[in-house]
Amino acid sequence: TNSTMSQISDSLTLYLNSIDWINGDINATLSYYSEDGNSNDNNYLMAIGDLNFDDMTLNFKLYDMYGEYVLTANGFITVLSCGKLIYSGIIPSHDECTGFIFQGYMNMDQFNDNAASESVVIDNNENTDT
Repeated sequence: TNSTMSQISDSLTLYLNSIDWINGDINATLSYYSEDGNSNDNNYLMAIGDLNFDDMTLNFKLYDMYGEYVLTANGFITVLSCGKLIYSGIIPSHDECTGFIFQGYMNMDQFNDNAASESVVIDNNENTDT
């Protein structure tokens, strides 16, 4: 909704909670700081996504905590062998949004035999080497 979009600042973190490496289904959480400065808000959006392995596109539909649709994000994802990744794209329904870029890190150990799957964090902050 427009009221939700007007409260979201430019500081966002995208947590990829689960990735189905067979069919590309992704469940994620987008946390954000509220522009109104109210730290007691539940400042997150739930994201349901689809990763297309052929062209490496990642598309999300985001919902508020009540399950109301907020927006769609369309983008490309690049993953380097060291685990660094970039997710960039557009929010087609919002004219003010010229695009977005998230950079982050994925633990590549999950692709080793017998490794446990872990969450992926994509953060748009400058320092992602933590």
